[in-house]
Amino acid sequence: MKHLVLMKFQPNAYNIRVKEEIENTYRKIKHDLPDILLSYVIREKCLAGRGMDLLIELTLTNPNVLEQYLTHPAHQAISEKYNPYLQERCSFDYED
Repeated sequence: MKHLVLMKFQPNAYNIRVKEEIENTYRKIKHDLPDILLSYVIREKCLAGRGMDLLIELTLTNPNVLEQYLTHPAHQAISEKYNPYLQERCSFDYED
């Protein structure tokens, strides 16, 4: 199963320090949850025309892992810290 999140930050709220903190958080989550097979944080202008700043992609062994990820303390902390700086956020899941 794939879980993807696209984020667009408010102007001047996203920078290399934010990206590195998010990457470190996702490395920790992946280390803590072995059922997350792959974790990518990509900083590019994602989704042409919408100017999303960040794409996060997770590959999970099964749909039940999603709840573990969403309730993981590191995920909750990073979300709480940066959600106030988001203009847009979109997440979706699909199975291969």
